[in-house]
Amino acid sequence: MLITVSDIPITGKYYDFDFAPDAIEEIKDIQFLEPVHFTGSIYKSNQDVRIKGTVRTKIQVACNRCLELFAFPITSDFEVFYQPRPHNQKQEEDIPFGELGVLHYDDNTIDLAESTRDTIILEIPMKLLCKEDCRGLCPQCGQNLNLGPCTCTTKKFRQSPFAEFFQKKASQSH
Repeated sequence: MLITVSDIPITGKYYDFDFAPDAIEEIKDIQFLEPVHFTGSIYKSNQDVRIKGTVRTKIQVACNRCLELFAFPITSDFEVFYQPRPHNQKQEEDIPFGELGVLHYDDNTIDLAESTRDTIILEIPMKLLCKEDCRGLCPQCGQNLNLGPCTCTTKKFRQSPFAEFFQKKASQSH
């Protein structure tokens, strides 16, 4: 969704719309199950723009323990600040330290899809679990333990690589 800065009134403007999932740049290993819904207000002071809103969507991800796909709802409040890009600064250049919290826009337009994508990425936990008590996979046969016990006939568990060292150490001290 492109926002034209000159169209934002001084009093601000309320927005409520859906992004089609293909409007947001692809996020690795994630599939959108529903459109991304944005609600919020956009305010302007001279050429500075403040966007404060909420993003809601549902994504499909794989559980880190059992590898099953599951739906993960995302709801996030966010606030971003935009300023026009300085004329002498290219898009790829490093941002000066004092402007770390400020995003830049070009040609009087702000692409809200970029901020929305970043917000979604920040809301995805490091460890995705289909449920809190997910039992994962059997390390021997790969059976999903959430579906029932595994059918492994041999329960061989590898001994610690340090077990032999500790045994030698114990026998030397006697």
